[in-house]
Formats: sequence, C-alpha cells, structure tokens
Amino acid sequence: MEGLRGNRGRFVIWTVVVLVTLALILIPLSLGHRAGTFNSFLCEGECPSEFAIPPQDVLEMKPVQQPAIPRVDYPINKEALEAAVAGPLGDPALGPEVGFVAADARNGEVLVNRESRTHVPASTTKVLTAWSVLAALGPDHRFETEVRRSGNTVYLVGGGDPYLVSKRVKRSWNGTSLERLAAETAEKLGSETVNLKFDDSLFTGPETNPTWSSSLIPSVVEPITALNARALPETTRAPSADAAETFAAALEKNGVTVESVAAKKAPKDSELVTVGKSAPLREVASFMLEISDNTGAEILLRHTAIAKGEDASFKGGVKAVRALLDGAGIPTSNLELSDGSGLSRSNQISPVLLVELLTSALGSDRFAPLVTGLPVAGLNGSLAERFDFTPNARGVVRAKTGTLTGVSSLAGWANLPDGRTIVFAVMADQINGYPKGPPQDAVDHVAAAIATCAC
Repeated sequence: MEGLRGNRGRFVIWTVVVLVTLALILIPLSLGHRAGTFNSFLCEGECPSEFAIPPQDVLEMKPVQQPAIPRVDYPINKEALEAAVAGPLGDPALGPEVGFVAADARNGEVLVNRESRTHVPASTTKVLTAWSVLAALGPDHRFETEVRRSGNTVYLVGGGDPYLVSKRVKRSWNGTSLERLAAETAEKLGSETVNLKFDDSLFTGPETNPTWSSSLIPSVVEPITALNARALPETTRAPSADAAETFAAALEKNGVTVESVAAKKAPKDSELVTVGKSAPLREVASFMLEISDNTGAEILLRHTAIAKGEDASFKGGVKAVRALLDGAGIPTSNLELSDGSGLSRSNQISPVLLVELLTSALGSDRFAPLVTGLPVAGLNGSLAERFDFTPNARGVVRAKTGTLTGVSSLAGWANLPDGRTIVFAVMADQINGYPKGPPQDAVDHVAAAIATCAC
C-alpha cells in the first residue's frame, strides 16, 4: 500500500509539473498570437491580410478625430500693417527719408508703399546678383577649375569658382580644392619636373571697381579674378598668383618638382590632366547671400555677363543683369548699378524692385537659393547678432542686410503669427554716421513690427 501511495503521489506531482509547464508555454503563445507577434512565421514574404493576425490593440483602437486647421487665406489688413510700421519708420535714427514697400507674398499685392525714390542699397544689391546668375545659369550649374599640360608645362586654369579653397574642408561642401587637384595631378605626372603657369583669362576688365574706396581692398573685397583660392576674411591683393603658389606647394608635397610659377594663357591644344568642379550654383548663391560675401558676389556677376554674351567685367555684368530683369518684366526704371556686391555708392535700387524679385522667388525651384540663403533673424549669417530686443521676430524674419556708412537696408520677408507671409524692403541712406546701433535697431524694429502685426 505504501508503494502504491508513493507511486500515486509521484504521479500527481508530475501531473502538476506538466500542467504548470504547459501553462507557462501556452499562455505567452496565445498572447503573442493575439498581438500578431508571429505573423512573420505564418507567411512567406509579405503576409496577406486574410492570414495575418492583427494586433489586439489595433483591433481595439478607435480613430482619433484631429482638430481641423483653418486655412488662412483672408486678406492682410493694410491699415493695420501701416499702423504697425509707422512708428519704427519714423525713428529719427533712420534719417529724414526712408523707403519702404511691403507686399502679400501670396499674390504680390502691394500693401504699403512709402517709396518716393531709389536708394543706395548697399549689400541688398546681392539679391539682384543672386537672382540674375540663377536666371542665367540655373541652380545646377557648376564652375570648373582645370589643370592642363603641354610638354613639361602645367597650366592651372581658373574657371571662376567663387569658393575654390586651398585645402579640403571638413564639412559637407560639394566643391573642390587646390590640394585635391594637386594630388590628382601628381598621380598622373609622377615625379616629373615642371614649370607651372596660371591662366585667369576668363574674366576681363579692371579687377577692382573705380567707384570703390581703396580702403576696402583687400579686407572687404579682393581683386576680382577667375582664379582665387578663397580664405575668409579676405587677405590677398593678388588672388591668381597666390593661388598658383599654393598649388605649386601642393604639387611639391606630392612629389612633383616645380621650377617656376608665372602667368600665361593655356594653349588650345593643351592636354586636360584633371578638373575640379564647384558646388552647385544653388549652394554657391545661397552661401554668398548668407554671409554677404562681396568677392563671391562680384565673381557671380561676371558669370552672369558670360552667360549673356557680355564681357566678363563690371560693365558687362551690369548690362546682363538689366537685360535679365527687363526680360522677366521686372521694372528697372531709375535702376543704377556699378557692381554686384553693393559696395559702390553709385548703385540706386528701389524698394519695390527688391520686393518684386523676392516675391517672384517664392515657390520657384530655380530661385530657391534666394529663400534658403537669406539670413534668419537672430540665428545665422549677417542677422545672427541682431533682433535681440524681440524674441517674437527671431526665426520668423529672413532678410538680406545692407550696411555702409550712412546706409542701412533690409529686404526679405516676415511670417505673421498665423503663418501668412509679407515681403518687404526698408531702405535708409541718409543716416548720420555708421548705422550700427540705433539706426540698425530701428530697421530691425520695422521687420519685427511686421512679424508681430495683428494684420
């Protein structure tokens, strides 16, 4: 009897163990099955809906009704906008006469027009320069720097790359460098001994503008040549020769002996050794606008001239810009240009011209760099240190600055609190002294008044 009871006891224990084990296995399997965890094991490839087990939570989930976002398409209140900007525009720090135009970005309707004449634009000229080169060449265009050879002579041929650099840069920049070109050249030449010539004949005319003050060169703008290994801030009075010397040093570093460096145009029958391409024009134009690069703007002006069949000079560039504006139906009455950077005090541009150009750029792939390149208030470029007085305008105003002694201008757009956009240009060229401080703050207050307007 004791043996029988012992066997029965062991049977009961094993039965309990088996049942508990099965429970521990089947319960998770059941839960996983209901959750759809094993769908990938039930079918090959994608699981057809008739075989898949929907997750239980999905079965019980009910759609959530999202609140409707009202479409903001009502007109901008002109009277409210004019009242909002009246105070800042009347600031005595801006001088006796201020030009101002604002328009609805959706349709170009002029909302406020206080334009009585053209003004010295300073660097807002770069808006015209960027628009023109994009109109002439398109955003995908790249500029090429070539290395060619004829016998034992190597030619470094400048193609007017505005941002050719000496060394490879550690950032996502799609351009080239003299260091890279030298390495590729040395790979093909081996340990040869060569004479180096540099060819910057692509551009013509004077390298500096006769309307510029000599004090601006080279710290504010460098002589404009087709071969320039850029460094910021500007440092050289002989860009082409300095670039050639830098390239020669890079060749020597890669095992090529350079006996001499001199200027000479490459013969037409010279052999192409290697070529370096710039970043796409969309990146070049955007970067030029963001940092307000004077040298880069003048180089782009010459490319506009070449594209329109004009001499690659200041005069040729200005002629090409005017032709492009006329062709686009943008009024150029009283427009006066002497350069592409805005350093010339001979330039005269109207606020309405800037507003029309910027309005036309919105929604256009070709002119997208005019949107992406404009500095953002309080965040980057030439507006990084501005708009400290009003957090409401920081990040919602994008505009090109213009600053010379006696001149402060701002052209761009501001987003209203409800998302509508106003394109504007404010131009003051009768300021007493250099405009940093109260005059510049007054210009910023105009843009801030737009951004915070209950219009």
